Amino acid sequence: MDKPSRTYVSTKAVFQLTEILENSTLVEEVTPKKNKNQKQYLKLLYMRYKNIKLTVGLQRSNNDLVQYCITVPQ
Repeated sequence: MDKPSRTYVSTKAVFQLTEILENSTLVEEVTPKKNKNQKQYLKLLYMRYKNIKLTVGLQRSNNDLVQYCITVPQ
């Protein structure tokens, strides 16, 4: 863990992704925006575990759930 990017809290949260996915609770389910980044999703799920916010997208093409964004407030 000597790289500078690994000192950021959000980057550290990615290393705990399995724990976050297993223990997070669904906070909100929303319709995605029509921009190029979100148009591939049917819906976005906002999940929370401790102070970590995880956004998961349900893909239109195959109904797979994909990690879209992980955020940790500082």
